[in-house]
Amino acid sequence: PYTPLEAYKKTQRFVGKLNNEEIASISEDDVRFKDWAQTFYKEEVGAYSALDDYKKTQRFIGKLNNEEIASISEDDVGFKDWAQTFYKEEVGAYSALDDYKKTQRWIGKLSTDEINSISKEDIGFKDFAQTFYKEEVGAYSALDDYKKTQRWIGKLSTDEINSINKNDVGFKSWARVYHKEEWKQNLIDAKKLSLAEINSTSTDSIKSSTSEISSDISESIGSTVSEVSQDVRGEISSSVSEVAESVRTSDDIYGELAEINNSFFDEARAAGQTLSEYHQSDAGKANAAAAAAKRKELADALAKGE
Repeated sequence: PYTPLEAYKKTQRFVGKLNNEEIASISEDDVRFKDWAQTFYKEEVGAYSALDDYKKTQRFIGKLNNEEIASISEDDVGFKDWAQTFYKEEVGAYSALDDYKKTQRWIGKLSTDEINSISKEDIGFKDFAQTFYKEEVGAYSALDDYKKTQRWIGKLSTDEINSINKNDVGFKSWARVYHKEEWKQNLIDAKKLSLAEINSTSTDSIKSSTSEISSDISESIGSTVSEVSQDVRGEISSSVSEVAESVRTSDDIYGELAEINNSFFDEARAAGQTLSEYHQSDAGKANAAAAAAKRKELADALAKGE
């Protein structure tokens, strides 16, 4: 059988682009032979390194001349990007930031200087990392995730997106679907803050009243005022601690409405009545009134983004 070199020369004779002298002069150091042998005789000649394989690819593409290809080193960013696809284990995986820069080079909308200047604080990188490197960089909060969504939609300006806060109705409605737990916690925190402000206002009001009392009676009344202040703070503090359990969202209200509606069927069936007959009974009328009130409560909660 032919050696790899002899098989390559045979192929060149068949192709017919080289004359006999040119074919006879081909040696094992000929780069064209080496590239060809990677396909047909890799075990015999040994596999290319990642860098040599990249240079082979560039010769095949044909956009670079021989000198440009020969000058490529392992520090060449084109080689590094290519190696992430074909030799990631050998060269090591990119960091999240380097992978984002690679993506930007592939997209081709930014200049080399613009890409090199990208840092971990770049909002484009942060959004990209939420999709591909969330564990490494940490997940966005509900608000940051909503702003990312708005950037993707592209209807709001940067200033408009930056101005969005947790009280934004659009954000509340969105978070109710995509970040339900955090959305509910925001409701709890908001109500706690409201009660805390009432506590502060009540205390300041009591202190103000105390300071206006004449010196003749301040000592005798001061004890009473202090007790009242303590009672007010105590009641408010108790309310704050109960807020988490008392917060009812539109989901909760909808569930209560569903229970009322279900009772129409259950109670009518138990009484042996049609729905129309049950609706005219006292129990049916009471359930209808409760359902109407619950629907109004649900509408109010939805309007508030709760």
